[in-house]
Formats: sequence, structure tokens, C-alpha cells
Amino acid sequence: MSISGRDGATGNRESIPQDEANEALVLMERALGLLDDAKGPDDIGAHLDLAIHRLKDWLAEAGC
Repeated sequence: MSISGRDGATGNRESIPQDEANEALVLMERALGLLDDAKGPDDIGAHLDLAIHRLKDWLAEAGC
């Protein structure tokens, strides 16, 4: 199943396979955990956390 979305840089509509979007979410959550464990800069974690929430919202809107 593909998820229709917008390319934030260009505004173009594109289609992303659901499995790839879900894999990206898993990897982003793992990266956030690694940054937290490494006591990385808070602003990096905050940006990644926001991106994770936006991706989750996008997937939910697409019915995934």
C-alpha cells in the first residue's frame, strides 16, 4: 500500500510505500533513544521528536 504525501522541500505530491514509512518511524525512534542514551544535545532530540510525531500523525491520517 502506498501513502500519498507531500515533499516538504518541493511541495510535490509523491507516494511512499507504507512499509518504508513505518521502517523510517522505527529508525527515527531508535535514533532518538540513542541520542538520549548518549546525552546528546537537547535541541537535536527535540527536532527528531517533533519529526516522529509528525510522521505518526501523517501515517494515522493515511489510515496506517
